[in-house]
Amino acid sequence: MSDFSDFFPAAGGGGIGKTVTVGDYSYGNSWPLATIASNRVMLYGTGGGSGRLESNLTSTTASTGPTRYGISMPSSATYYTVADITSSNGGACYGIYGINTDTGNAATNRQWTFKITLDGATAVEYAFVDPGTSRAGFAVMGKAWENVSTWGSGYGQAISGQIAFLKGDESALPVYRDYDATTSSHYGYWDEGNMDQSINAIDAITASQRGLPFLHFTSSLKIETKSASLNIPCWGSAEIITF
Repeated sequence: MSDFSDFFPAAGGGGIGKTVTVGDYSYGNSWPLATIASNRVMLYGTGGGSGRLESNLTSTTASTGPTRYGISMPSSATYYTVADITSSNGGACYGIYGINTDTGNAATNRQWTFKITLDGATAVEYAFVDPGTSRAGFAVMGKAWENVSTWGSGYGQAISGQIAFLKGDESALPVYRDYDATTSSHYGYWDEGNMDQSINAIDAITASQRGLPFLHFTSSLKIETKSASLNIPCWGSAEIITF
């Protein structure tokens, strides 16, 4: 991957994290892995409907941008390597994603698990809530994503950010609606039977310019994703820059 220092010098924005300085450039809002992990959320459609989930995360090629790492996951309960990076100056990971776009209700376990190996340390696994029988789902660690629109029953409304699901002409549903103590993760859902969602990753360059939090690695980062779902289209992805 390319060195993006020339694209966004001295990344600005707010944030509560540390500032990482590499040469003449500073990158703000570095969070520890545990803090990044505590913000992970699983979003899914409840069973019984047929709504779709559209996303820019269903492509694993460079057409999605130079900071995207991704892989198609053909089998369940198997870890697939999304990214395995070594960089002398380190880098920043703004988001890790797992997505399935299935509109059926046959799978009874759609749990995602992410495995992260940071700077050669022991790998750490992070599980998401198991929504049970459900439809399409989106698992994310980090803040570099947006629910950009939602529509159902002939109504559509644009959404900016991560505030709520809108149910056509009905009241909004919070994204971080519930908390699962077993996996220490958040979850939310849309329960309009035919509601469609559009949830996209924010590329790492834009995320840096916005001052979004990132996971800093000093020398290496390996990311693996696993889905318990069988025979449905699944993708694992990440947005990463090297310094």
